[in-house]
Amino acid sequence: MFRRAEIDGAAGRWSRKAKVMAKLNSKARVRKADARRPSGSSGTALDARAREILQLTALLLARCNYSRTQMQHDFERALASIPEWVGVGAAGAGIPNDIPGEVLTRWHLLARYSLQGQPRPLPFEGRLSLTSLIRSISRRVDPRQIRDQLIQTQSVSFKKGLYRPEERALRLRRDPRLLSRHHVRIVRYLLRTVEGNARRDESLRRFEFITTGIVPRELFSDFATAQGKLALSFLTEVDREFLSQPLARVPKSDQIQMAVGVIFSDDRPLPPLTTCPDKPREDAGR
Repeated sequence: MFRRAEIDGAAGRWSRKAKVMAKLNSKARVRKADARRPSGSSGTALDARAREILQLTALLLARCNYSRTQMQHDFERALASIPEWVGVGAAGAGIPNDIPGEVLTRWHLLARYSLQGQPRPLPFEGRLSLTSLIRSISRRVDPRQIRDQLIQTQSVSFKKGLYRPEERALRLRRDPRLLSRHHVRIVRYLLRTVEGNARRDESLRRFEFITTGIVPRELFSDFATAQGKLALSFLTEVDREFLSQPLARVPKSDQIQMAVGVIFSDDRPLPPLTTCPDKPREDAGR
C-alpha cells in the first residue's frame, strides 16, 4: 500500500511538471513566432490622435446609452469585416499629373513639411527643402520649373531666403495617405466639438451649427455646387481673419489651434468594400 502511494505521488508530481513544461514550451513557441513575424504586419501603432478619436467615439455612443458590451462586439465585428487590402496601398497614388498642386497638398498635410499644423517655411535646397518636397513626388521633373510655376500663380512667396505657401484652400487629391491624414484631423476636431458641447461646460463651447433638408435628386448637383461656392467664400473670409492675427509675440502656450469647416453630407448609401480598386483616380476636389 505504501509503495502504491509513493508511485501515485511520483506520478502526480511528474504530471504537474509535464503541464508546467508544456506551458513554458507553448510560451516559447509564441515568442519565436512573434520574432519570425515581419515587423509592421499588425499595422501602424496607435498614436495619441487615434486614441483620442476612439475615446471620443466611445463617449458619444455611451451618452446615447448604447450597450457597452454590444458596442465592443460590433466594433470587433466591423474590424473583422474590413478587407485586408484596406490601408495596404496607403503609400500613395503614383505620380500625379498636377505636380504643383501635389506640392501644396503635401506641404500642408505631411508632418515633415508642416509645423504645428501650418506649412513649414522651406529653403530651396537641402535635406528638408522645397526641392526635397518636389522630388518626393517625382524625380523626373525640374524643381526650378515647379518652383517658378508656384510663384507665377502666387501660390508660393519668397521672403528672407525661405519659401512659404500662400494658397490656403487645399486641393485634396485622392492619395490615400494624404486623404487619411486629413480625414483623421477633421474627425478629431468634430468629435471634440460634440463632446465639449455635450459636457455643457461654457469654457469648452464650440460652434455646432447644422441644418437639414431635402433636395430633389435632379437638383442635387447644382444645389451642392452653388452652396459650395458660398462655403468657400465664407472659409476664405475666416482664413483672412486667421492671417490677420498678430502672433509674432504671442507665446505658444497662449496660442489655440482652430478648425472651421463646412460639411456637405447626404443619405446616399456607401457601396460595400468588396474588391480592391486597381488605381485611385487622379481627379481632385476643392
